[in-house]
Amino acid sequence: MSSGDQETGQEKTEVSFSDFAFLQYQQAKLSLGEIPNPATGKYEVILPLAQYSIEVLTMLKEKTKGNLTSDEERLVENVLHELRMTYVDKMRSEEEKAKADEEEKETEKTETGNESAEGEEPAEAEEKKGEAENQKPDAEE
Repeated sequence: MSSGDQETGQEKTEVSFSDFAFLQYQQAKLSLGEIPNPATGKYEVILPLAQYSIEVLTMLKEKTKGNLTSDEERLVENVLHELRMTYVDKMRSEEEKAKADEEEKETEKTETGNESAEGEEPAEAEEKKGEAENQKPDAEE
């Protein structure tokens, strides 16, 4: 142990490739809203951050090609596959949600427009009725 380790009473732990890959996996799962944010306890979807974590793992896979154990290779492959599938599902879900929100806004606009038109129709009917009444006396003379 170094003198710094002795002062804090902590031993230095070795970081493995699998630990680092799993850390990136957890970050992506957090960004995909699959696990709650430890600070807020909320499930939050942040697709650009999830995409970045996936890209980091992809880069690690490419840069370490031929230098990983079979277990490490399998871990990276499985993690990337799962994250990519989840990412695609979340992206579709977000797109559908955005589309539904847009359709709801359009429906609200249409309904609001119809209410105004409906509100104007009785007034227009009264106006036409008044015009018709004004024309009747002229016809009788």
